[in-house]
Amino acid sequence: MKVIRDLEITASEFFGAVFAELAAEIKANGGDAIGPEAMTTGFIQVYRPEDPALKVTFEIVEYQEDKLYKAVRTSAGGTSSLTYEVTPKEGGITVAFTFDNGEPPKKGFLAKFSEAVYYSRMADKLYNYQRAVINEKEGFIEKRSGTPFFPDIRKSK
Repeated sequence: MKVIRDLEITASEFFGAVFAELAAEIKANGGDAIGPEAMTTGFIQVYRPEDPALKVTFEIVEYQEDKLYKAVRTSAGGTSSLTYEVTPKEGGITVAFTFDNGEPPKKGFLAKFSEAVYYSRMADKLYNYQRAVINEKEGFIEKRSGTPFFPDIRKSK
């Protein structure tokens, strides 16, 4: 699956947001606190290495600064990869986000509906990176409620 979106941030800001999210995820899952400078081609993080059934390996297989990021996640359930290809444009960047879970495309109405939902989530992920960068530049923090009954809160730091 591939989604292409135009964002109004720079490539370095985009990858900074990607790596900040990755570092927070690694720390939240019991890993060591690491900085974005450690995340280069060949970076590997292994979750639960003691249990073969729960072991998950994450590897950055290719990173070209401000251009390309490709990561592969391997577990007992299979292998998936995600790629961000960034092209500069006037006023920002164009990001091509590709996700491949190794499964052949499914047929049918529900499969197409599920695919549409997933495309929407992929686009949201890109726009969330943009929002995080803009909030940081403008000095705001944003707390997302996660529910339609309560609004998101955006306030100055």
